[in-house]
Amino acid sequence: MGYSMRVPIGLEGTHSAVKYYNPIFESTVKLAFYHISFKKIDGKLMDIIIKALEEELGEQIYQSPLKLFENIEPDSADIAAFAFAAEQTSLSLFELYLTLNELSKYKIYVNESHRSNLKINQYYMYFGVALKKWLSIARNKLLHRIEYFLDKDQVETSLSATTNNKFTSSSLDISNCFTQMTQFWRRLAWPDILGAIVYLIKMTEDTANATRLYAILMEEKLNAKKFYDTNDLSFYTQELSLTVNNIERIRESFKALPIELSYDKLLVAAEKFHPIAVVDEYRKQIETTVAICSQDITDRIYRILSKVITNMEMELKQYLFHIVEAPEASTVQDTIQPLFTFLDNQLLPYTEYLIRQNVTRLLELIWAVLIDQLLCEVEDVTSPKSIASYIRLLKALDGLVDYFNNEGHYLPKDMLKTEKYRLVKKLLKYQSTDTQSLIKLYYQEKVQEQDRANSSNQSDLGKLYCRAYYHAKEETLYIEIISCKKLRPCDSNGLSDPYVELQLCPKFLYPHIEKQQTTVIKKTLNPQFNEKFEFRLTEKECNLSGGIVHFIVMDHDLMWSNDFEGEAFLEIWKITGINNNDNRAIDELKQIELALTHPKVVRSRIIEILEQRTTDKVAVDFVRRRRETENQ
Repeated sequence: MGYSMRVPIGLEGTHSAVKYYNPIFESTVKLAFYHISFKKIDGKLMDIIIKALEEELGEQIYQSPLKLFENIEPDSADIAAFAFAAEQTSLSLFELYLTLNELSKYKIYVNESHRSNLKINQYYMYFGVALKKWLSIARNKLLHRIEYFLDKDQVETSLSATTNNKFTSSSLDISNCFTQMTQFWRRLAWPDILGAIVYLIKMTEDTANATRLYAILMEEKLNAKKFYDTNDLSFYTQELSLTVNNIERIRESFKALPIELSYDKLLVAAEKFHPIAVVDEYRKQIETTVAICSQDITDRIYRILSKVITNMEMELKQYLFHIVEAPEASTVQDTIQPLFTFLDNQLLPYTEYLIRQNVTRLLELIWAVLIDQLLCEVEDVTSPKSIASYIRLLKALDGLVDYFNNEGHYLPKDMLKTEKYRLVKKLLKYQSTDTQSLIKLYYQEKVQEQDRANSSNQSDLGKLYCRAYYHAKEETLYIEIISCKKLRPCDSNGLSDPYVELQLCPKFLYPHIEKQQTTVIKKTLNPQFNEKFEFRLTEKECNLSGGIVHFIVMDHDLMWSNDFEGEAFLEIWKITGINNNDNRAIDELKQIELALTHPKVVRSRIIEILEQRTTDKVAVDFVRRRRETENQ
C-alpha cells in the first residue's frame, strides 16, 4: 500500500508549513502560503487516496453505513485464520484513516470561506467499508479469544487459587478486550454522527453476542463435569461460584460498554441535526440490545444457582412443615430456629465464594421457594389449623424477613416483600382473625372495590343514588333511595322491574334491625324511587367499627325467582350527622353516588377462609348468604 506513506509525509509538511513557512511568506511577500499549498495538497492527495481505496475495496467505498450493513458477510469458518488474513491490510487502512483524521484538523488554518469546499472534509466517507471490516475483525478476534482464554483457564486450573479469589483470569481477559474496543472507538473518532451511531449499534450487538457466548461456554464447562447430574454439590461449591461470578463480571462489563462508548453524547448531538423520532429509534435499539442481553445473562446465572435450591428444596419444605404443624404450645423461636441453622450451614460456603450480586440472587431463589411453600400451606383447605397456629406462622414469617434481611446486609426488605409475600401475609392475617372481625374486613374490601369502580368510572352494573343523615336527638338514621341509573336488563323486553333492599350489616352488630325495601318500579333501567327509610340507632351503634348500610338492587319477577342486579355499600360512620353537628334537612344534602358491584367479579379470600370454619355458625350462615348472592 504505497499511498500509506504519502500522508504522513504530507502531514509532516503541513505541520512545517504552519509553523515555519507560512509566517515567512506572509511577512515578506504578503502571500498566504499555507492557504494556497493546503488547497493544492487537498485536491491531489484526496484524488490519489480515493483511487487507491477504490482499487483496494471496490465500489463499496461509496456506500452509506446503513447500506453496508444490509449485506451481512458470513463469518469465516476459521476465525483465527480470517482475522490474520485481513489484519495486515486493515492495519494499514487504519493508520491511513488516523493520519487523514489528524490532517483534517489543519484545515482551520485555511481561510474560513474556503474550508467547506475542501475534499479532506469528506475523507471518512470512503472508509465505511474499511470500518465494517475493522469491526468484523474485532468481533472475530473477540470470539476466538473467548475460547482461547477459557482453554487457558482450564490449563491454569484456577480452582487452586486462594479461597478469596472469586474470579478466574478469563473474565478479566475478556473485560480487557471490551476495554480495548472502547479505546479503538475513541481513537476512531468517527466524524459523521449518524454513521457513528450505526457503527456503535453494530459494536453493541457484536459484544452482546460475545457476552452470551462466554456465558454459554462457562456453563458448558461446568456441565462437562456432571454438575447437573449430581445430588451432592459440596464438591462443586467453589467451581459453581467462580462460574456465576465470571459470568456476572462480563455482564457488568458489557452493560458499561455503551456508556464507555459515549453513546448518549452521540445521540444528544444527533438530535441537533436529525429528527427526534429517528434518534429515539436508535436509542431504543441500543438500550434494547443491552437490556435483552443483560437479562439473558442474568437468567442463565439464576438457572445455574437454582441447582443449589433444587438440592435443598426438600429439606426446606420439611423445616417449613415442622413450623406449620408444630404443637400449639411451641414458641415461634423453637419452631423456626432449626430452619435458620440449616440455612446458615448451607449458605456459609456460598457467602465465602460468591460475589455480593450472586449471594443476593441465591437468597432470592431460596426466599421464593419458602414463600411458595408457605402459600401452599396457607391455601391448603384440606387441613385447616387453629387461629393460634396461624398467629404463630405469621410471627414466623416476620422472623424469616428479619433473617433474610440480616439488618440490611442480605436482601433489602422491599425486595423480600414480593407480591406473593404480601398475599401470604394477608392470608395469614385473615386466618389469624376471629370470624366477626373477618366479616367486617370483608365489607371493607367490598367498599374498596366499590371505590375503585367509582374512581375508574367503570360500572357495568349501573349506579345507585341516595342520601343519608343521622339525627342524634331522635337517634334515627334516615336513608333516602333516590334512583338507579343504567341497570342491566333482566327481562326479555330489554328492561327490568327493579326495587332496592337495604339492611344494616354485619348482622351481629345490628341483630334488632330488620331489612327494608322500596316499591317495585316497572319496566325501566333508570328507576326513580324517592323513598325514605328510618332505622332506630343509638349514636354508639352508629360508631361501631365495621358498620355498613348494604343496598341490594333486585329485579322483580312474577314467574321465577327475582334476579340480582347489583349491590352497594355505605359506611355508617361517614354519614352526615354522626360525629358532627350538621343540622341540615336530608333533602338539602348532596346525593351520594354508589357504583353497583357483583360479589363474584372479584375473588374473595375471606369467603374462602370462612368457608373452612364449618363448626362456626356465624361463619357458615354468612358464607351461605354470600354464596347465594354470588350465584344469582
